[in-house]
Amino acid sequence: MGDLSGNLTAPVKSGVELAPGMRAMLLNLIREELTRVTGRAQPAAVETVRLMTEKRLESRMMLADAGDNALTPRNMALACREAMLHWLVSAHYPLQHTADLLDAVLVAAGQEPSIPHTCPDLLSPWQKVVLGLLFIQGMRLDRAASFLGMSADPLREALSEAVTRVQGLGLRVGSRHRSAQA
Repeated sequence: MGDLSGNLTAPVKSGVELAPGMRAMLLNLIREELTRVTGRAQPAAVETVRLMTEKRLESRMMLADAGDNALTPRNMALACREAMLHWLVSAHYPLQHTADLLDAVLVAAGQEPSIPHTCPDLLSPWQKVVLGLLFIQGMRLDRAASFLGMSADPLREALSEAVTRVQGLGLRVGSRHRSAQA
């Protein structure tokens, strides 16, 4: 996969003008989702995801039939989720330290975080994206491949390489983590 940062994180002026109540609802949704996925809602990330979400809403409005309301809570939630995934892939997962990402994988599997933060940053940005989509977002391999616009083979390869790289961290068969025993 090429440059992961692309233009997905660059703030883009949105053409959507939301009423103050709708904007507040959208910001709350974004903060909640950022906190759920990353553990925090930093203002710069909230603003970037807001702009990305509004661009998606704008696209939905342009594609909607004349009588349809593209700004329903359901459409806003879907647009927010799409924007969050693109932000995670382009700006969050690739920049995470291996220990932080693996701890998030453990938490997503219902385990306690236990990766020593002194471990080296073993994973490439691409491997971090693959692990984030598969184990934190819970996507199946074929869905993650479709989301990224590619076949599943490069994802399988990245997953295999990532598992090989982190085996010395205690995430292997027989470790105390149930998620590693699958």
